[in-house]
Amino acid sequence: MFGIFKYIEYSILILIGLCLCFLLVGIVRFFVGYFKKSSVIHSEKKAKFAIIIAARDESKVIEANLKSIEKCDYPKDLYDIYLIVESKDDPTIEISKKFTNLNIHIFYRVNLNNVGKGFALDECLKYIYTSNDIYDAFMILDADNLISKNFISRMNDAYQCGYDIACGKRENKDWNASTVCGASALTFTIINTIQNKPKMNFGMNVLISGTGFYFKASVLRDYCGWPFHTLTEDYELTNYSIVHNLKSGYVEDAIFYDEQPLTMKQSIIQRTRWIKGYFTVQKKYKKDKIEVLKKNSKNRNMWYQIIGGIPMITLGIALLVYLLILFILFICDLVMKDAHYWEYLSRMIYLVVAIYLFFILFTIYLFILDRKTIKIKKFQRLKVIFYHPIFMTSYAYAAIRALFVKPTWDKIEHTINKDENEI
Repeated sequence: MFGIFKYIEYSILILIGLCLCFLLVGIVRFFVGYFKKSSVIHSEKKAKFAIIIAARDESKVIEANLKSIEKCDYPKDLYDIYLIVESKDDPTIEISKKFTNLNIHIFYRVNLNNVGKGFALDECLKYIYTSNDIYDAFMILDADNLISKNFISRMNDAYQCGYDIACGKRENKDWNASTVCGASALTFTIINTIQNKPKMNFGMNVLISGTGFYFKASVLRDYCGWPFHTLTEDYELTNYSIVHNLKSGYVEDAIFYDEQPLTMKQSIIQRTRWIKGYFTVQKKYKKDKIEVLKKNSKNRNMWYQIIGGIPMITLGIALLVYLLILFILFICDLVMKDAHYWEYLSRMIYLVVAIYLFFILFTIYLFILDRKTIKIKKFQRLKVIFYHPIFMTSYAYAAIRALFVKPTWDKIEHTINKDENEI
């Protein structure tokens, strides 16, 4: 029995080594791509945008959102705002009436049996495509978002540079709201700076995350709506863009802000939905990806999308299994009163400490890398540094939970009503 465990242990160690080699290649690739210059240059040409905001029961935050749009340096006659609501009694409607210098349209949902932002966007886009198809591009925001003064202008620059889809840099509205909030926001530092920036500079498609993006009207005109209804419609759009050879980009200086979960419970629920959605989308687009590779086996975007997070997921699973094996060997030796149990116990401790220290160093690195936009107090920063490893390892629990729990579109109440200057 112990011989079998030993062989399994050695196999897992080899697998961990291979994953670490892949990670090293990724680190080298990151540094090469990170220091390249952005290809999104300023343009005098102007596109007409429709800004679509799912705003059901968002009266606590919608005013700050609209104020941030109002302050933008883009001509107001070149964008309209569509607020999606479900009831004429929604206070969001009255608040929107204060902004008389903005072109705001209130769109009432019809089919309330279809729950989720994807269905809300679908209804609104169907209405626009069939009744008011005058826009060059659609911009998607959440009601709790704030956008920087140059956000629409920089999205326009990306549009004029030929990007079918482009997203801005996602930042946190309040880094100091809670330790969980700060740790959660670092997820998007990873997506923004470690993933999207190098990919953009290598001419590859980027990961669309949440909101804060636009897509050309021509992209979905044939669908006459929004065909993405999985739990992670943003990740589905990312896959769709790659399968259909659309050009997507990341604009680092177009910043938008949103709220992060304040408690671990909220965060686990959110990440369970992400993980479930990730695997649903991978399964949904599997055949399409294979077909694309048959036509072009050297498609970098497709290979990256297929491989994606597999090495990191594999590494995480391998480490968990290795720890489990060490624990089993430790228990067996302890029961049998074999002196080797101290060896297995010490190896477990060393591995856990090594993982914890790695994440601490990684967190410090993230703070250094994105120091210009991470606005966090010193003591709170220290708390996040020591808490972030626990937050990251809790992805394992969220993944296990995703196997047994059916994630739903649970509404998370947004309450931070700050403007950009107060962040």
